[in-house]
Amino acid sequence: MDYDSVNADVNETISIQQTSTARDGSNNTGIVETASNEQSSETSEASKAETSEASKADSKSTDKPNSNNDKHLDSLNETTISGMKTDNNETYYYKNKQLQKGSQLIDGHTYYFDTETGVMKKDYFEFTTDNKVYYYGLDGIRYTDQFYVNWGKTYYFGNDGARYTNQFYGNWGKTYYFGNDGARYTNQFYVKWGKTYYFGNDGARYTNQFYGNWGNTYYFGDDGARYTNQFYSNWGNKYYFDGDGILTKNKIFMVNNIKYASNDKGILSVQSLNKPYYYSQFNPEWSQTWFNDHIFAMDGCVPTSIAMVLKGSYNINVNPRQVANTINTFHDNVGATGIDLQRMVSAYGYNAKSLASTQAKNALIQGTPLIVLVNVGIGHAVVLNGYSNGATEVFDPYDKKFYNGWYSLEGILNRLSNDSHDWDAGTPVFAIS
Repeated sequence: MDYDSVNADVNETISIQQTSTARDGSNNTGIVETASNEQSSETSEASKAETSEASKADSKSTDKPNSNNDKHLDSLNETTISGMKTDNNETYYYKNKQLQKGSQLIDGHTYYFDTETGVMKKDYFEFTTDNKVYYYGLDGIRYTDQFYVNWGKTYYFGNDGARYTNQFYGNWGKTYYFGNDGARYTNQFYVKWGKTYYFGNDGARYTNQFYGNWGNTYYFGDDGARYTNQFYSNWGNKYYFDGDGILTKNKIFMVNNIKYASNDKGILSVQSLNKPYYYSQFNPEWSQTWFNDHIFAMDGCVPTSIAMVLKGSYNINVNPRQVANTINTFHDNVGATGIDLQRMVSAYGYNAKSLASTQAKNALIQGTPLIVLVNVGIGHAVVLNGYSNGATEVFDPYDKKFYNGWYSLEGILNRLSNDSHDWDAGTPVFAIS
């Protein structure tokens, strides 16, 4: 509205009214008042319009959409926003005024921004739906090819940023392992693939190293696996680590049918076994007792032969009757079969291994005593020990009736039992170790 035109019109009206009053002398103040009111009304309407326009303009300048994208534009006071910006000590990331959220790659580094607020995460672990764990440091950068130490434990985040979990890690010529909680193994054993490993106080796997604890000595080889039932040679000496991985000391033991003795330092020497102790199945102490379905004097050659080997060669104080008592069921009703023999030997912690005839000679040369089931007109068991010039010493429990002294090994092996029950463990030739 043109306010100057309005004012001119009002003034002209007032001037006419004043002239008219002067001319006729009458009182026209009502007209003047009306005009004044009209002017006031017009002015008020103009003011309202002006106020309305100003209000609209102000509304346009202050009204903001309810969106995180523009939440920080005023405080940042920039017309074009791109990159990382800080507001109230919080860091945000924009691309063309658009607030970014989630994982973002910026200048070669990966950051994580809250999926709701867009605030950069710092000192933050991210757990993903595919069971991976990531860590963002105090500067917000995701750890990559980095160790992280906290809570007294060490973790490692690989080249994809994911935490190592149930994984080996190799570096600096050493091997490390991170368990199912991601923590590095430290001063810990690790068992896998039927083998035992050890990770020291720096987390490195023991490799070609000795380890001492609990008063015992252990050794971990070039693959990191603990030596178990294995020989170790060094410094011109030979050592042996048993089934628990312990270095044997001050012991006499058999390995592969060879007798060894270890001193207080674990150094081994090869020993000769003692000769079998002679027992007769006709000894009055047991000859008339029952064995299977017959008396001991008739069918007790197998337990008597076993007792000779255990007592003489392995220093176990046992007699034939005690050996026989270790089993109460048999695979045949006459004497004992090959399987019965093995069961009686194993009751004392030893092994009766069935051998081919061609293996008998080497076993005897190595000092291992044999029990052989032969045919001497009847099925019978005898003990063989030692080897010299094709001959072996025979211990015959049948009161030495069939054998007494040294005999051709070949001749004995040519007289193996033809009873099928004596072959039920494979062959009727057994190395006792």
